[in-house]
Amino acid sequence: MRRVSGGRVLAPFALILCFAALAAPQTPPTGRLTGTVRDPSGAIVRGAVIVATSAQTGSVFWATTNDVGVWVMPSVPGGTYTVSVNAPGFRTATRPDVTVIAGAAETVDVTLQIGLEETLVVTASRYEQQVVSAPATASVISEQAIRDAPTRQMADLLRAVPGMNVVQMSAGQQSVTSRSATGVIPTTQLVLVDGRTAYADFNGLTHWDSIPTDMSEIKQMEVVRGPASAVWGAYALNGVVNIITKPPREMLGTTVTMGVGTFDRSGGAAETDRGALYYVSGTHAQAVNDRWAF
Repeated sequence: MRRVSGGRVLAPFALILCFAALAAPQTPPTGRLTGTVRDPSGAIVRGAVIVATSAQTGSVFWATTNDVGVWVMPSVPGGTYTVSVNAPGFRTATRPDVTVIAGAAETVDVTLQIGLEETLVVTASRYEQQVVSAPATASVISEQAIRDAPTRQMADLLRAVPGMNVVQMSAGQQSVTSRSATGVIPTTQLVLVDGRTAYADFNGLTHWDSIPTDMSEIKQMEVVRGPASAVWGAYALNGVVNIITKPPREMLGTTVTMGVGTFDRSGGAAETDRGALYYVSGTHAQAVNDRWAF
């Protein structure tokens, strides 16, 4: 009988395991960022947007606070980060030089300061004034909050505004109104772009996905909750959303933005199916002289 040595049998398997280990992708060591966001009274702030930017690579990570004011970034590569926190009605808070260590958790608790007294609005009364003096219940979504928001749809920015009801009707159409339940076609919420109506009065709704303004062009969004028909007309029965864009001199040059991603279709027969999402947008701004710009 011929005997086979155990070492000869195990050697090929050890060689295969060695090659498999070398071929496996090497994932960078990661740590965990977490924290709690509160207001000056100690109350939690829901829906705050947290952005962590890597000082080494420029990579950006997002998170939002949940119903108890807690946010978590579960897998962040080790390094140094700048963490910014913003929410409607508050000043943006920034924490520089936050160090993330692989395999460890770093806690960044933030107290946001109320910033309404420094915010100017024009929608409530058609002239510029401080939001605390406006004769209406108004909120402002700042340029920083828009830039940090992990969305490409304008209507999603309104989800964090108190009193606003945002419903996803289809892949591209959203229904938005304030101070009332949202139907399929909300006919009482006026939407403006720089004071010009974007409300399609011929079919009684706003096509949010067809507003010809890229999110990078928006300076701020002003939201008036409550009747505003005396100033803006019949379609402003429940409120007004005024999208205010940047002047050309604040965005000189040419900018091209491209993105691609996927979304799932959870539920129903197509639960395992995925859809593709891509977008391309371009902007060019130029100052002709000290008086004219486009």
